[in-house]
Formats: sequence, C-alpha cells, structure tokens
Amino acid sequence: GTLNTAAAGATPNGNRSHVAVWNPLVSSYAVDPSPPADAFRLGVGYWVFLKNGASLSQPGGTPPGASVSVPLNPFWNQIGVPSTTGVLVSSLKFSMGAGQPTLSFADAINSSNHVVSPTLYRYDGQAYQSVGSGDTLQPYQAYWIKVFVATTVVIPTGK
Repeated sequence: GTLNTAAAGATPNGNRSHVAVWNPLVSSYAVDPSPPADAFRLGVGYWVFLKNGASLSQPGGTPPGASVSVPLNPFWNQIGVPSTTGVLVSSLKFSMGAGQPTLSFADAINSSNHVVSPTLYRYDGQAYQSVGSGDTLQPYQAYWIKVFVATTVVIPTGK
C-alpha cells in the first residue's frame, strides 16, 4: 500500500507492511521504499513486518559449491543459511583476505584474534535468543553476528 504520511507523533506508515534492511556501513536501517529495501535481493537479509499473514517467496538459484562466502563489515551483520539443512555454528570459517589463513569459528572468537563475537543472535518474534558455537543455524532464519574487523564468513551449503 501507499505510505502513510501521518503527522508527527502518529505512527508513521503504520497502515501497511514494511521491509527493512540493516546497512552496516552506516549503522542504520534502510526502510522501504528506499533501496536496498525496495526489492528482495539474493544475499541480503531482510526484516519483514506484516500487518496480515502472507506468503513470501523469492526465486533464486541453488548455491553451486560446498560453501558461500559473505563479506562482513565491522559491527553487526545479518547472515542466514544457504541451504535447506542446518549448519553448525562451529563449522563457520572466516577468511581474512589474500595471503591470510582461514580461521575456524573457535579461532575467530579467540581473544588473540578477536575477529567475531562468540555469540550470535536470532529473533524469535518476541525476543532475541543467543546462539553459540554448539548450536545449529536453521534455514529460513536470520542471525546477527558481530564482527570486530572486516572479514568474510564462509558458510557451508550442505553439498
């Protein structure tokens, strides 16, 4: 629906569903109809607030390889599972760039490397839930991961 341009003090755009995308480069959300929240894009995590129940689908391709690499910027980033099966948090790898070793999750959370926080988070519709190295990331769920330096997470696809 069209945007509700309510006066100050009223809930802006409270009359319709919304899509938001976290932009770690500016540490804020882009909200529809502003790009990149104006359309679904592969490889981007979205928050969707629905006024009414709905089915959402986004056609896409199956990842061709055994893993997918996702660049992460310092601070909070949103990631998901690129398959229909769960992925152990402990199986995540972190690439620090050309000529640098790839780190396991255990090495990346180690205080001497200080690449990522040891706890990820997911939102269950009511509250944030912590997710640790012994947990499994589930398909069709979004997870927040805090990184301290630019890195690339390598997520297994289950192939």
